[in-house]
Amino acid sequence: LAGADAPLRPLVWHMPHFWGIRGPGIEPYSAVRWPGVTEAGRVARGPAITHDLFATLVSAAGAPVPVAHLDAVDGIDLGPVLAGADAPLRPLVWHMPHFWGIRGPGIEPYSAVRLGDHKLIWFHAAAMPPRGEKGENTGPRYELYDLRADPGERRDLAEAEPARVAALARVLRECLRGADAQLSIDAATGRPISLPGHFGR
Repeated sequence: LAGADAPLRPLVWHMPHFWGIRGPGIEPYSAVRWPGVTEAGRVARGPAITHDLFATLVSAAGAPVPVAHLDAVDGIDLGPVLAGADAPLRPLVWHMPHFWGIRGPGIEPYSAVRLGDHKLIWFHAAAMPPRGEKGENTGPRYELYDLRADPGERRDLAEAEPARVAALARVLRECLRGADAQLSIDAATGRPISLPGHFGR
């Protein structure tokens, strides 16, 4: 398994725009050699996520995932996709509810979801109460990208496509709720912020 990131942004690990988080996952940037599954020259199209590697490697080893652990496995076996099947349509979610690198690179808390060709990034800080001398409150902050047309994520479509933002925010909210994901804590109140799609304070 080998990969490359071009034309994606050359940013640091864990940024909302990095590698699978910012782009189409391993498609079309990775090469896989798996005797008996892959064929030379075949292109497997469709997004994947790091979570898929566990299920894929377990399948490659011929060892079934214990039934007691099935609910804890987030990813899927990519073997059928690498063998030529269509990739399933499913939301891919990334969640980082904390600051990383206060002295640099200073990455703020965010969650992101990809569904089909579109990816929504929700930045947690904007969901907290207003800060600053003017007490301004801009509300939830999202970025939306069409990864098929814009794999480098240069054109934020959030303002132009509010309906898609709302729809993906609902998907992200349900995924985070279903996983009982820990949300960022507002230091001023000591309470978790609201899930995305909840526009009240």
